[in-house]
Amino acid sequence: MGYSKAPARTVVRPTFDDVAMVIDTYIAQRASGPRILYLHDIGGPIGLRIATAHPEQIAGLIWQNFTISVEGWSPERLKVFERLGGPETSEKLVETEQFATVDCDRHLHQTGVRQPDALIPDNWEIDAYAFSIAANRVFL
Repeated sequence: MGYSKAPARTVVRPTFDDVAMVIDTYIAQRASGPRILYLHDIGGPIGLRIATAHPEQIAGLIWQNFTISVEGWSPERLKVFERLGGPETSEKLVETEQFATVDCDRHLHQTGVRQPDALIPDNWEIDAYAFSIAANRVFL
């Protein structure tokens, strides 16, 4: 995240399962006993994997801003992911890259905000840095 470097895909693939494994190991090294997991955004699916792997260690879950199942997705948005999922093709990559732009990201951050001019641009600028690295735009 942010300006930090990501490990090579041969070390950790950018999948929920692999990231959950890394985070679970980190938690196990630093926290003993029952724990409360805060599940937010992309961390939601990661936290759920950890919680279901070790339910006896979970004292509670705090949920914010993530969808637990496909039933929670808007049907129109889900159609995009269904169309672009599955085996990778050059056509799917071209279509998917249209979502990995600074303009699209800025739109997602500012849409629905009462005072978009008051937002600090760090969110989309950090994403712009990530988008600028070609290896980050490779989809599994």
